[in-house]
Amino acid sequence: MRKRSLVLVSVVIPILLLSLLMAACAGSPDGQALVESRCIVCHNLVPVRTAVKNEEEWQETVKRMVALGARLNKGEQSAVVSYLLNQ
Repeated sequence: MRKRSLVLVSVVIPILLLSLLMAACAGSPDGQALVESRCIVCHNLVPVRTAVKNEEEWQETVKRMVALGARLNKGEQSAVVSYLLNQ
């Protein structure tokens, strides 16, 4: 019985906690990773990293890029805008 409890504490609980952490992280897209993987499909990142824009301007830019073919859903668009505002 004691050995079983030790296995539960040392193996099962850490795996469960790791699974919960991964699920929480999966819920919010990584803006930097999206910029680095999706924006580079059409252009390099120099204009993205050097532009100085407010939130509304970034939202319009991202919206325009999506209209031109960037593959970003609404949640990903928000994550990209947040990242660009804080880079």
